[in-house]
Amino acid sequence: MNWSVGTTPLPDGLVLASTGTIVGTPTLALPAHDYRVTAQTSGGSTFADVTIAVYDVPTGLSYTTNPALYRFGTTATPNAPRLDAGWLPVTFALDGGALPSGLTLNTTTGVISGVPNAVTDAGNVRVVAANDAGATSVVVSLAVYALPNGLTYSADPALYKTGAPIVPNVATLAFGGGPLTYTVDGTTPLSAGLTLNASSGVISGTPTATQLSTYHLIHVANPIGATTGTVNIIVGGAVTLTWQPGSISPETGIANFGTGSFNVTGAVKLADDGTNVVTDLCESNTNGLSGTVALADRATGCPFRSQALHAQADGAIALIIIDNVAGSVPPNMYDASGNVTIPVVSVTQAAGQAIKTALGGGAVSATLSR
Repeated sequence: MNWSVGTTPLPDGLVLASTGTIVGTPTLALPAHDYRVTAQTSGGSTFADVTIAVYDVPTGLSYTTNPALYRFGTTATPNAPRLDAGWLPVTFALDGGALPSGLTLNTTTGVISGVPNAVTDAGNVRVVAANDAGATSVVVSLAVYALPNGLTYSADPALYKTGAPIVPNVATLAFGGGPLTYTVDGTTPLSAGLTLNASSGVISGTPTATQLSTYHLIHVANPIGATTGTVNIIVGGAVTLTWQPGSISPETGIANFGTGSFNVTGAVKLADDGTNVVTDLCESNTNGLSGTVALADRATGCPFRSQALHAQADGAIALIIIDNVAGSVPPNMYDASGNVTIPVVSVTQAAGQAIKTALGGGAVSATLSR
């Protein structure tokens, strides 16, 4: 019996033996193809079509971009794979990890594409390329970040007092994510003693110099882009308050309105506006404050500046506002400035109660200076 192959020869490295067996070691990858093998005898012949494909073992899988960084909500540039060998044919699949939401892996081409729709910190996925001859894999790092936007601060405007540690002023982004870097614009440096945390954007420290209302430009960037926000900071000088009898000197909070420098002394008088909470000076005073240092409770129904204007209108030379909540630190008072020309300070609830108690026992005088 004689054996033969039709007009299309077998793949390189393969031969048809005299027994009709196809043997050898293929040396060249080829797609699937039908080969006609004929068996001939003196009595006649017969044939069969044999489908043969030669695959390379996939090796050297890599991606055009790795690590890959994507922008939230923006169509991703297709990230294509490459193989050193083994393209005919190959199927791609994930083996460990998940792609960020909105991205997909094409199982035929291996391309990663789509529109990422969720901010995702950097993470790894393993992509496997396989065919009947074997498989190879690669770890791809992917992250999805949004363009930073909407930078705000927990205290804005922020009123601080020289020599007093501030409550950390916390930065918040409406959008962004990923590794963030915060910087202060060189044209608006922070007041002496204050610092900006480059990773969190928090402003902290103890201001050492006074500063008028200043809008500081704060830049924040991630690998996608950057944005700029502002925070208004005012730093006022500390106010010394003493009252007699007892030469007591409580801690004071400052205001961004009223006079800047002063040294006044006068009799302390508790305000009485005759309405609702009579000692809050939300209405015009009715018991005569002319020439006195007015004492008023912090109001819930009107701003600090209104209290100061009512005291000033009745002739007070200064105003002490008592905090309405217990605490060790008197509040700094920010309000739309203007028209107030007398010194205004705040004291803690405990200090204010002590002054009230002293008033119950007789005359009290106070000195305010800055």
